[in-house]
Amino acid sequence: MPVKLNEHHIIPPEGTKDYEIFTKFKQVTIDFIDEIYEKGFLRKQFTEEEEVLTEIITERINVEAQSIAKLEQLMISEQRDLFFSDCKKYGILEIDVMNYYMASYTHQLLDIIERFKKYLLATLDKQAIGLRDNPTLGDIFTKLEHKKISHNFDEIMDNKLRNALGHGSYYWKNSTLHYTIDPEYKRTRTLSLGELYVITRKIAVVSNAFNSVAFDRILEIRRNHVPKENT
Repeated sequence: MPVKLNEHHIIPPEGTKDYEIFTKFKQVTIDFIDEIYEKGFLRKQFTEEEEVLTEIITERINVEAQSIAKLEQLMISEQRDLFFSDCKKYGILEIDVMNYYMASYTHQLLDIIERFKKYLLATLDKQAIGLRDNPTLGDIFTKLEHKKISHNFDEIMDNKLRNALGHGSYYWKNSTLHYTIDPEYKRTRTLSLGELYVITRKIAVVSNAFNSVAFDRILEIRRNHVPKENT
């Protein structure tokens, strides 16, 4: 059986941009799972692979939440100046620490997103879909009628940025992230620290939205065999 939602699942305050994103992608997740079920693509039984992935995802989100909390605590604690003063002795500036943190945090979130994809694929009855043995989410989207769902998921992060971060083809210069957008590593795009923060914050909110509903929705469908009304 799936593990319970992690204790760090938090609904953002109403009226905020985070709440708007959370609500939107919670509904996108519900619509996506319901349509997979209605098309007959969802496995009727829970699999061991799903259980393993559920536990891993929940654990990773806990680690992510704890790392954010620790950094935020450091930033407002009496230890902040001491920490950065010590780093400076070794030529590491405050902005260098933030650059490293943002890159590390982004990789954590990307890892969670990729595991969400693997989880969804593990829930599918690949024989019923009639696709190759190892379909991608893109293959599944082509079988669905509501193409807007695919576009909504694509909003989370630009594919070229995701690929660059996933393959390590990026570097920092003057507090700006430079990442490659072609296989030859000749063309690059840039993001400021603030722009990257906005993106990673959105990924975190989307991850939280998915985590808040996906596992329970699939379990509910399997128990009742009928998707309930959208909530």
